[in-house]
Amino acid sequence: MQPPPSSFFARFQNFIPNNSTPFDDEFGRCMSSQGIAPRTAKYRRQRTRAIRHEIKLHYSSQQPANDISLSQAERKQAQRLEVYQNMCRAVRLPAHATEKACVTALREVLVNIVDYIDAIRMERPVEVWTDFAAFRKYTLSDDKRFDSHEARADGGFLAVLLRRLRSPRDGRRKRKRENETGTGRVKRERME
Repeated sequence: MQPPPSSFFARFQNFIPNNSTPFDDEFGRCMSSQGIAPRTAKYRRQRTRAIRHEIKLHYSSQQPANDISLSQAERKQAQRLEVYQNMCRAVRLPAHATEKACVTALREVLVNIVDYIDAIRMERPVEVWTDFAAFRKYTLSDDKRFDSHEARADGGFLAVLLRRLRSPRDGRRKRKRENETGTGRVKRERME
């Protein structure tokens, strides 16, 4: 039987976690204790890993992971479903019976991922946004963003909450290269 997982912050030497502080305060304090500077690629990657770890820790009870009557694949699938169901409950959505239904429902809500973690750490409700422009502005601030590639790793629990916040080229039109016929395709000539 596996021991229950601990907080992301418990794995660092010379650092004593405080689980009742806001995530970014705790993360900044932890990285400072490890000599990792803010606004660096390593800092951003570690931050996203911490968020992903904390989602799994706080939104999973570890019951399926410890059920020896299930195969390892079944335990992993049951744990994923439980995490998604608890994520749904946190934003006042029904906890659907399937992972796919939970993911579909979560894709419809606007929630800042850092706030998602802080809600459970600070024992307060998760803020669900209805105004996309306000959500976009809020989420694009430095302390509310994170690495999207890391968000998709380790099962992708955070990926379900990702939203496209930047418009492509902010209104610039793409130029088409035209050949003599005006089709928009570049004609390739065969070299012999």
